Amino acid sequence: MTKKALPKRNGEIDFWKFVASIYIVLFHSRAFYNPDLFRGAMALPVEFFFVVSGFFFASSVYRDQREFNSRTIGQETVGFIWHKIKGFLYYFLFGFGFSLIAVVYRYGPAYLFTLERIKNIVFEFFLINTLTSTSSSIIPADWYLSTMLTAMFFLYPLFRCKKDIFSAYIAPLVGIGGLGYLMFKYGVIAAGADGVFPSKGLIRAIVSICLGVAAYRVSEELKKKEFGRFGIAVCSGIGAVSVLGAFILFIKMPKEIQAFAVMLCAVFVAVSASGKSVFSKMFPAALCQKLGEFSLSLYLGHSAVRTAIQGFNKHHTILKPYFKNGDKQWIGVLIYLAGSCILAVVMIYMNKLLKKILDARKEAKTPHSVTVE
Repeated sequence: MTKKALPKRNGEIDFWKFVASIYIVLFHSRAFYNPDLFRGAMALPVEFFFVVSGFFFASSVYRDQREFNSRTIGQETVGFIWHKIKGFLYYFLFGFGFSLIAVVYRYGPAYLFTLERIKNIVFEFFLINTLTSTSSSIIPADWYLSTMLTAMFFLYPLFRCKKDIFSAYIAPLVGIGGLGYLMFKYGVIAAGADGVFPSKGLIRAIVSICLGVAAYRVSEELKKKEFGRFGIAVCSGIGAVSVLGAFILFIKMPKEIQAFAVMLCAVFVAVSASGKSVFSKMFPAALCQKLGEFSLSLYLGHSAVRTAIQGFNKHHTILKPYFKNGDKQWIGVLIYLAGSCILAVVMIYMNKLLKKILDARKEAKTPHSVTVE
C-alpha cells in the first residue's frame, strides 16, 4: 500500500462515537439500581471505540514512511504512544481530578490513605494498571485507555515492521480468531474478568484494535474501486445496516451473538471510511467533530458525576427516591445523564483554556527577531 494523505474528519464515525459514549454512561447507571436498567451488552460500545482506535492506528502507521529499523523502533514506539497520550491528556487529568474529589466526598479522605489504595491510584494515574493487573478505583472507565495504550505498545513494532502482512493477514486473523477465543473462554465479551495478565480487557483491546486495522485495509481497497449507482447503494445499505444493527443489538442482545455485533462495528467503519456510502457524506464534519470531542470528555468525566451522586445520597435524602428502582428511577437517570453532560462541557472549556494559556506561554518564551532600521 502506498503513502496516504492525512484523512479528512469523518463526521459519521464521530457521530456514532458520541452515541456510544451515551450508551456507556447509561450502562454505568447500574451503580444506582438493582436490578440494572440497562443490560450488559450496553457496555459493548467500548468495542466500537477500540475498532475506531484501531482504524486510526493503521492510518498513522501507513502515513509513517520511515524505513523500519530495529535500533530505533523502541524510541519510535514510545514516541507514538506519547503522541496518543497527548490527544487525551488534559481530559484525563481533569476527569481524574474531578473523580478524585468525588471519591473523597463520598468516602472521606481517610479512604485514600492505605498503602494498597495509594499503590492502585498511582498505577491508575499513569495508566499502567493493565500491566499491574490492579483495579481502576478513581475512574473505573479508564481501563479502556490503559488497555488501548498497552495493546498498541505491543502491536506497533510488529505493524511497522511488516505493514501489509500485518493489515492483510495478521490483524484479521487475530481479530476474528480473538473474538472466537473470548466467546469460547468466557462465553461473553462485555463482562470483566481481570486480576491476571493478560487481562480480559487487554485481550478485548488487542482483538478489536486488530479488527480496526483490518477495517482500514478494507476501506483503502474499497477506495480503489469504481462503483456505479447500484454499487454505491449496496455499500450505503451495508454501512447503515451494520451500524444500526450493532447499536440496536447493544440495547438488548443475547450474549451468544456479542461477537457478531463487534464484527458489525468493523464492517461499518470500513464502509464509512471508504467514502463509498452516501450516508458518510451527510454528517456535517465540523459539528460531528465537536460531538467526537464531547464523547471523550463525557467518557472521562461521567465517573465523577456518578460518584458524587452516590456521595450526595449517602449524606442527604432529597435525591434518594430517584436513585432506587421505582416509578421515579428514570428521573434519576436523566439527572445523572444531564450532570455528566454538563461536566463534559465544563471539561471541554477547561481544556481549551489550558491550551490557550500554555500556547501563550510558549509564544512568550519564543525569541522574536527584531528588525533594525
